[in-house]
Amino acid sequence: MEKKSRRKFSADFKAKVVLEALKERNTIEEIARKYEVHPNQIHTWKKEFLNSASLVFSSGDRLMEDKKLQEEEREKLYAQIGQQKVEIDWLKKNWGISNSMTADWCCQLVEEAIDMHGWQRPGH
Repeated sequence: MEKKSRRKFSADFKAKVVLEALKERNTIEEIARKYEVHPNQIHTWKKEFLNSASLVFSSGDRLMEDKKLQEEEREKLYAQIGQQKVEIDWLKKNWGISNSMTADWCCQLVEEAIDMHGWQRPGH
């Protein structure tokens, strides 16, 4: 006996079906036949759609909140970069590192820090 795989519907398809159901020009059964889905599925999608409708109008608030969090994170990272620059400058001065050694030395330090903290390398 062969097992039937479940069909997956895109968000666009679900929205199209639900919007047609909300117009109430046809019955749910007619829409179900037209799109070859079970009427219960349309009822479920319709309920999900109506329960999440308010999110459309609150997205502006959420975007502002996300933007604020991103700005706070950016400020924190800039502060960290500034602190690291001060530390690197101090190390250069006190260890007498020449400019020719600086690039290789800094790259090595960065690689060691990435490995030590388990950070992801840029571009990976």
